[in-house]
Amino acid sequence: MSGFQILSKKIAICVFFVFLLQCKNNEKSAIKSLKSYVNLDKIIQYDRTLEKTATTNPQAACYLARHRIRWFLVSRFNQKTEWFKKLLDNAEITCGNNNSQPCARKFFLNLETLFNLCKKKFPEKSRKGLDFIYWQAIEKTKWNEKFFRDANKLLQTDYKTETRIVLLGALEHFLKLGKKIPQKKRLTYFIRILSVPCPALADKWEETGALLKGTDLSKSKFCLPDCTGSKIKEPMLDFARRRRQVIKNCSPESLGLQSQAAKRLISPDNYLVFKTSQFYRQMLVSLFNSSTLPAPSVHKRAKKIEESFKNFNLWLSYPVIDRFEKGFIEIPLSFAPQHTPDSSWFIQIDQYKNIRMGKRPVFNPGEGKVISGD
Repeated sequence: MSGFQILSKKIAICVFFVFLLQCKNNEKSAIKSLKSYVNLDKIIQYDRTLEKTATTNPQAACYLARHRIRWFLVSRFNQKTEWFKKLLDNAEITCGNNNSQPCARKFFLNLETLFNLCKKKFPEKSRKGLDFIYWQAIEKTKWNEKFFRDANKLLQTDYKTETRIVLLGALEHFLKLGKKIPQKKRLTYFIRILSVPCPALADKWEETGALLKGTDLSKSKFCLPDCTGSKIKEPMLDFARRRRQVIKNCSPESLGLQSQAAKRLISPDNYLVFKTSQFYRQMLVSLFNSSTLPAPSVHKRAKKIEESFKNFNLWLSYPVIDRFEKGFIEIPLSFAPQHTPDSSWFIQIDQYKNIRMGKRPVFNPGEGKVISGD
């Protein structure tokens, strides 16, 4: 082998190792998996590495913005105050007077700046990121129809895990509150705080559960039972006719129930409870089965929320009867917007003065199971 050939071979080997080193460095700059948010020192180091080039490198800006979103969510979801303080320090955000409002505003402005830098070469990544932070920063504070509608859109994107973490925080908040709420009021609060499948109801009440003054509930009347493939053509406001079609054409599973008999409990209120419960159960399953599993601490907390959900129960609304069942009673629109049904017992009288009496059914939303009364 000539000297030139030996030299060429050595150069090729050097280039190969330089290439490997470059690949290794690129791997370090790649976006971290949510499951890796365990060690705060490594999280800080990763943040500082990206920040060095974020103003000149759009890809680094994309990674840094996404990283800070995840750092924020893991910190808040797990109530790690020290982690959140370090995040603000790294982003050079000062709040003043320990006021959380300026903190949040400045933090989300920081993310917006990063995504705008990201936009120069990666407009689609930037758009998705900006959609998420707008949803989290602005829409979440309103908790209205658009918040729930956009949540469902985000659950179809690569921000689905982050979206689930935010929504699980809402579920956890309700479960903590729900334990302190008397049983007779739980149904009403469940619908008012968590009613995802009928978002038109979501912006009708204050956080305390009080109906907002001047609220027009007529727009909420479209929140009626249905299921995929049912082909129901009954008039939207004829609840009794629609209910019969749902019982006939929809499976218990499509309605968030476990048994055929439980479908008889469908009422305006109960339907919202069934579908809302199903939404959160499916979200928990999706989180645990996701290929992008969150950090162990988030996973552990989500398991606790799931356990609390399964240990929670509430009285359902009073059973309803239509003219084609035994006896007849006029079916009202949702009880929840009007008043809280107080009694654990119900009495129904048909047009022939036949009396039906019993205890209100009890529902476990975490299991989708009617404990009694079906």
